Amino acid sequence: MNRVAETGEVVVIEDILADSRCREHCGSSVAESTGPRFLAVFPVKTKLKHWGVAVFSGREPRRLDDNESRLLTSMTHQIGVAVENAMLYEQTVTKAKELATLYSFTALASESLDIHLLLRRTTEKLLEIFRFDAVLVFLREGGSDAVVLATHFGLPSGFPLRNRYEIAEGRIGGVMNSGNPMFVPDMASDSSYWSTAQNQEMVKLGFRSSFLMPINAAGKCLGVMNFLCRQPYRFSASQVQLIQAAAYHLGTAVGNANLYSEIQQKSRELEEANKAKDEFLGVISHELRTPLNIIKGYADILKQRIFGEVNSEQAAALEKIMTQTLALTHMINDVLQVSAIEAKKTRLNSSDIDLASLLNELRESYEFVNDASIEVGWAFSEDLPVIRTDGEKLRAILQNLVNNALKFTETGTVRIAAKELALGKGIELTVADTGIGIPADKIDSVFGMFQQVDNSSTRGYGGVGLGLYIVKNFTELLGGNVSLWSEIGKGTCFTVNLPLNAEAKHTTPTGVVSNHAALALAPADI
Repeated sequence: MNRVAETGEVVVIEDILADSRCREHCGSSVAESTGPRFLAVFPVKTKLKHWGVAVFSGREPRRLDDNESRLLTSMTHQIGVAVENAMLYEQTVTKAKELATLYSFTALASESLDIHLLLRRTTEKLLEIFRFDAVLVFLREGGSDAVVLATHFGLPSGFPLRNRYEIAEGRIGGVMNSGNPMFVPDMASDSSYWSTAQNQEMVKLGFRSSFLMPINAAGKCLGVMNFLCRQPYRFSASQVQLIQAAAYHLGTAVGNANLYSEIQQKSRELEEANKAKDEFLGVISHELRTPLNIIKGYADILKQRIFGEVNSEQAAALEKIMTQTLALTHMINDVLQVSAIEAKKTRLNSSDIDLASLLNELRESYEFVNDASIEVGWAFSEDLPVIRTDGEKLRAILQNLVNNALKFTETGTVRIAAKELALGKGIELTVADTGIGIPADKIDSVFGMFQQVDNSSTRGYGGVGLGLYIVKNFTELLGGNVSLWSEIGKGTCFTVNLPLNAEAKHTTPTGVVSNHAALALAPADI
């Protein structure tokens, strides 16, 4: 039979007692005691594989004719085909089960980033599919080399379990260290189990077999799963492969959950740090205002000669003190406003504002600009409408734009204009200069916090880059938008569009528009 199974050739023995092959292979006593006199062995095979043999015997010697030989050959071939189909069907069913199982694990891994929920659902699914009696899951503790018990199922309540293992300690630590699975088909009779297990508590609970599977992800062992059965259990190659695939998906999910948890923690830390920074800036800015106001007050008293006459050099020094004090005051106010914006404490306080009166007050405040190289012009009608908006924030918008224009214009003109839009669609405010201009690659970023056209340590212009950030946020709070035109060497023009009533619902799009939208006018058009 072995020869037929190996060679696939038919062997027919017409009379066992008279055939020398039987005496050679089996011995005469065995042949005589078997009873049959006739024996025919046909291979059960297909084109793919030899599956076995079919043995036909008879109590009397006989000869097979050609028709009988063809019939038996055909019959054994059909048996082979049937066996092959059955095996293929079984393999298809197994593969379908494996695919369904892997799909379910993939779905579970994508359902949640909560590690504990993920472990519970995954282990329940494994117990259901493989009919294990219990499972313990250990996960790596932070960035250490130790693993801790994360969850377990199927164990008696109240039983004292060891919940922590160092790497290479016991069987759990050994799998964690090697990253390879460990099988024990029968713990009661396996000498390796008794030599590696530290307390044999699973045997005490009545379990017989154990399968330790590492949870690996990105080349790192994140934990260990221990599957337990109350009967001896031998794992097939397909079961091991399927469990390894499930452990891989679980490892990926655990890695993602850990990463998500770390990101959340970092976000909380950043949020707390940002809040502390805003509070610090607010406190420091408030504290700086007191001594600054004192300096400004005394300088003003000296300038008014209340304490006596001052010579020309002293007057010039006082003028510099006043100028720098004013610049520092603007900077502190900017920091306070930005701190309020970042802390989400900025609110809209609307009231009726006479726009022409507000612009006249601003014009008077900028009369100190006595630089003959810069011409400051104001263009607006005295019959501009009364608008309902937040006057302080509107004033801050204009001041920041005008200060920005003056800072970047060494020689030339700065023009401030205002007009009412047709059909009551709002008002348009423009601040244009013939200064240095903004590079095209900087236009989209100038409204960000701490942004400067030149951020180098050797730049020639002061400021901390908060003015335009305040302009953008305050403009949006008032329900409007700010647009920008600029060209190197020709100047810059900012255009602010605001509704007549900042409290009413409006359709004006908020945000910032750059050169590409062509909403702002060039300085020459103002």
